[in-house]
Amino acid sequence: MSKILKLIVATIMIISLMGCGVYNLTNNIIQTLQPAELYESFQVKPINLKEQSKCPISPTVNIVNAETKEEYVIAERPQKTIINPKELTKGIVEYLKYGFEISKIKVDSNSSKTIFVSFIDTKMLPSGFISSGQMRVNVNIPETKFSKIYVGIGSQGPIALGRALSAYAIHDITRKIIDDPVIQNYILCKSELVQEVEDQKKIEENP
Repeated sequence: MSKILKLIVATIMIISLMGCGVYNLTNNIIQTLQPAELYESFQVKPINLKEQSKCPISPTVNIVNAETKEEYVIAERPQKTIINPKELTKGIVEYLKYGFEISKIKVDSNSSKTIFVSFIDTKMLPSGFISSGQMRVNVNIPETKFSKIYVGIGSQGPIALGRALSAYAIHDITRKIIDDPVIQNYILCKSELVQEVEDQKKIEENP
């Protein structure tokens, strides 16, 4: 067998073996989640939420990773590609903490303001020349029975890697959560203030 033929056979065997393996994208995505760099890249200018607070003390928030699943299949072919939702959500929570902290909201595991974050799904989106990906997470606040699905979209040029798209989608999601007026009202005690005013009106109207 000639050297060239041997090389071709070896290459085919390597490709075949790669196709049979499982590619876990989780760590690659998490490593791409560099909040300071991404915030600068997207030119985010966070506002000082603490200045808007109606809480009797400095506002705080506790962010909990509520995800328990350890495998989610992104693609079966040409190679099985997966992520670990529990580990990925841990990365999302850390990124979310950064966003709140630069908005002057202290992250505290003892805070009475607690939000739970869990992963739903992620997928690539057909978009022609530009590569795009979508990710969905759920945010739940048991205290107020609030539950909402947030969708993040990430896009880049044709040579983009899945981890980059996912990182951009996560950035998009976390900003939507932080900027959500309902989330802000809850953390800043504004929802309690509204309720107190409504309760007082009811008392005055029905003495």
